Amino acid sequence: MAKTGNMKKVEKNIYQIGKYSFQVKMMVAGQKISKVWDTLDEARTFRDSHSVSASLDVHESAIFVSRNKKRAAKNFTLADAIEDYREKKTSKKKGWQAEGSRLNLLLRLPIANEPLYMIHRNSLLACEKGLRSGTGQRVKGVKPKPVADATVKRYFNLLRHIFQVAKDEWKKVDSNPFDELAASERPKDGKPRDRRFEGDEYKKLLKTLSGEARVALVLFVEAAPRKGELLNFEWEHVKFKGPIGSVHIPETKTDEARTIPLSSVACKELKTLMPGKIKPKAGKVFKIGKDALRYQWRKAREAIGSTDLRIHDLRHEATSRLFEDKKFNVMEAASVTGHADLRSLKRYTHLNPMSLVLNCTEN
Repeated sequence: MAKTGNMKKVEKNIYQIGKYSFQVKMMVAGQKISKVWDTLDEARTFRDSHSVSASLDVHESAIFVSRNKKRAAKNFTLADAIEDYREKKTSKKKGWQAEGSRLNLLLRLPIANEPLYMIHRNSLLACEKGLRSGTGQRVKGVKPKPVADATVKRYFNLLRHIFQVAKDEWKKVDSNPFDELAASERPKDGKPRDRRFEGDEYKKLLKTLSGEARVALVLFVEAAPRKGELLNFEWEHVKFKGPIGSVHIPETKTDEARTIPLSSVACKELKTLMPGKIKPKAGKVFKIGKDALRYQWRKAREAIGSTDLRIHDLRHEATSRLFEDKKFNVMEAASVTGHADLRSLKRYTHLNPMSLVLNCTEN
């Protein structure tokens, strides 16, 4: 038998102390256990127990469970929560690509390395400051740009939901640190973007763009679809009736299918994508992808000197034109744009003051 100080090893994990005491030293559930028994049989029984609850009293078991939870919590960082959220939540969303990009940026922030249970109000305020300064942006050779209020709020809403899921579903934290923020400390919506075409920008873009990118431009302005909706147009859902037509969108951001009317201008452009004079029975209307469209758009806007004009601004333009040119009321416009919330529709609508003056004069 091996000797260790005044003890001698009797069996695995059992040491004899003097003539009548036997000490068990072992690891159970990641915890060191040391207990002395009067007989070798008692020591063996304790050692051979397979669960902490069978070998320890209720209070000791509770202590070990608590310790294990604390150890696991210390090792579970925000980065771990983000990756779990990506797998269990984001992957099931329609907008998984856009949200995935936001998660990637959050992973590059210092807060991502903090244990989830240690993140509180001050951590979130520091995170907001980093977001506003452009921390986490990774564009080689390009200096980070300050982030707008609405963008910061979008990231904060995502983070808040990650914490809520970690609290309610995963039981990783006892509370949501976002509840500690005062109303004045939370990111505001910010000023809504109101960029519309200026001067002859539309005409210049039509001359600069070609092929599917040009058709997409016209449809954005004439029909106000979301970018994802337009690129998923299917020929089987497109209907022509004389010079006008319509396109049915079965899958939308709001999960409510809708049908968009197509003007004669939109139909004329759309027909240029048909391989022949007869409309195909099936297949995607646009072969161009989001990245290719974004690339062509960037080149075109730089060519005409309008570098601040975004593709998403076309939805603002189109929505406003529904009121100005086509005299739609709010509900008619919402049926075209697909806005379930009329407050959101208002944010997308930036009417030309001159058109309002003309309408009042006509009436």
